[in-house]
Amino acid sequence: MTSTAYRRAAEFENRVKDDMEDAGYFVMRSAGSKGVADLVALDMLLPAARPVMVQCKLDTGTMSVDAWNRFLDVAALCGAVPLLALEDPKPLRNYSFMEITGRRMPRSPTKPWRPWDLNPGRDALALDAIVGRGGVPHEEEIRRVLARPRISDLSTLTNPDQY
Repeated sequence: MTSTAYRRAAEFENRVKDDMEDAGYFVMRSAGSKGVADLVALDMLLPAARPVMVQCKLDTGTMSVDAWNRFLDVAALCGAVPLLALEDPKPLRNYSFMEITGRRMPRSPTKPWRPWDLNPGRDALALDAIVGRGGVPHEEEIRRVLARPRISDLSTLTNPDQY
């Protein structure tokens, strides 16, 4: 039997996963919090971008200092951006991302983090990459970048050149 807290956490993780996929990321979910990260995401719009590791926390959830530092260390070893997706109790915003920028110290009231935007001009960067590969992008390439196809599983990756 699934507990209500587990179900809420899973729904939140899936909501974050869906939003990231809609923004052009390929996202893998570690169900049941069995890994150091709830989500690992690869930017399909900017393949050279660093991978992203996400810990999803509900409004009552916190990370211990040890868990925070371990998450930061593993992300650094993988070359990934460590993010927290924090559920926002305000009705107008579902959640926000915070990038972990440093280690936490025991009993310190401060958290080394900063806001992180899911889509900070990625469309422009992707178009710049296309232009850099050979000049003016074709209308088809512009449409592909702006459409941001949803990539939900590996079976859609039959032709990597289409992305």
